[in-house]
Amino acid sequence: MASLKTTKGRKSTCGCPRNAMLPMLCILEVCSERTEGSGEMIRVASIAALNECGGDWDLFCSFINPDRAAIVVPKTVKWRARQIYRFHDIIEPDPVKIAPDSSHIENFIEIIRRTGDADSNVLLNCQLGRSRSVAAAAITFASFDRNEASSIPEKLLQLSARAWPNSLMLHLADSLLNLHGALEEAGRVTRAEVARRDPIWMEELAETNRAPEVIEAIEFGRRS
Repeated sequence: MASLKTTKGRKSTCGCPRNAMLPMLCILEVCSERTEGSGEMIRVASIAALNECGGDWDLFCSFINPDRAAIVVPKTVKWRARQIYRFHDIIEPDPVKIAPDSSHIENFIEIIRRTGDADSNVLLNCQLGRSRSVAAAAITFASFDRNEASSIPEKLLQLSARAWPNSLMLHLADSLLNLHGALEEAGRVTRAEVARRDPIWMEELAETNRAPEVIEAIEFGRRS
């Protein structure tokens, strides 16, 4: 399995020097020793749930707000490669917030392909473990097997009962992977199922900047 060059010890934290080409990307190269993996695993987690994610991971990626303080990672979480992306969980341009863009997603796809394969253990986390990390999981599945996009919704719903993948992240990845809308469709199917299961949460989510996705999910569900 291809991987980044192994180094000893943590090179930095969330406050590391930023890459000149990607101002909202912190790159932490390979950080810790790892034993052999136990098979395919992709896991999403909130920041609060990282203490439940102890084990050895081929890749550990975090998607966090640009102004958030460094994440305290439990010592039980070990990894071969670590990457931190800093952008807000938004789906439309905002005058004061940083949206995910093609440079973030292109870099993530590159890291996935360089450090892992379909048998890799990948840990993905964001603030609540529902949106950015779930979108990253969908991108990971598609990167490993572009012909299985139709199975992605089921996998995402197994990862998180409130899986609500960021539609902008999926749009960008769909274009970069030349999936002709299949990844975006997987996101719609996932969000429509969550909307069907959890209408009370939809009322709450409709009051946020994710309202367009809520409307789309409800309408998509009615047509399905």
